Amino acid sequence: MQNLFILLQDTAAPAGAGGFANMQFIFLFGIIAVFYFFMIRPQQQRAKKERQFREALGKGDKILVFGGIHGIIDQIDGTSVLVKVDNNTKLRVEKSALQAIPE
Repeated sequence: MQNLFILLQDTAAPAGAGGFANMQFIFLFGIIAVFYFFMIRPQQQRAKKERQFREALGKGDKILVFGGIHGIIDQIDGTSVLVKVDNNTKLRVEKSALQAIPE
């Protein structure tokens, strides 16, 4: 019977273990905060800017398609855009393919 009490005492947590466990939770929370502020939040802001750019497009705006094609918006239909590339050449592309307004 005494051996059982000795075994139970050996498995008990040391007196100072509570502070160490709290430090682990603080460290874990810190890592999560770093990931949020340096990885997740900037990506959300970038996506928001792209969405605002696509919503603000209008006829006559100069655009650049991801494939490197420069053009001027001729018509906007829902999710697609008719881009005037040359005098008699027009291309229909998705709004998601529009990259930026060239300067």
